[in-house]
Amino acid sequence: HDAYLFKPIRLSQVLDYLAKHAGIIWQHESEENRVASISAASQPVSLSTPLSDENRRELIQLAKIGYAKGIKHCLEKISEQGNADPATLNTLQELAAGFQFAALINALEDNKP
Repeated sequence: HDAYLFKPIRLSQVLDYLAKHAGIIWQHESEENRVASISAASQPVSLSTPLSDENRRELIQLAKIGYAKGIKHCLEKISEQGNADPATLNTLQELAAGFQFAALINALEDNKP
């Protein structure tokens, strides 16, 4: 409790502070790996079958605020109700588990009923 961060907060300052006070040594990803993971994440995802408008809207709203646990619960509810095929649910669960909210939103928006 002996330091302050002033707005606007810069991520680099926060990370430097954490490294200094918590003894963290950051390991940085190589540029090749970073570019490969970005291009893989930007690939369009297709769903086997589209979800209902209500389910799509709810999942998109949850993804926009980055609420992974809410997405998980919503997908569980959809699965219990039998409102989507397992392949579609699996794809959406994988995106949510990987915190790929932009890809999840794109998949839902691109696969309207």
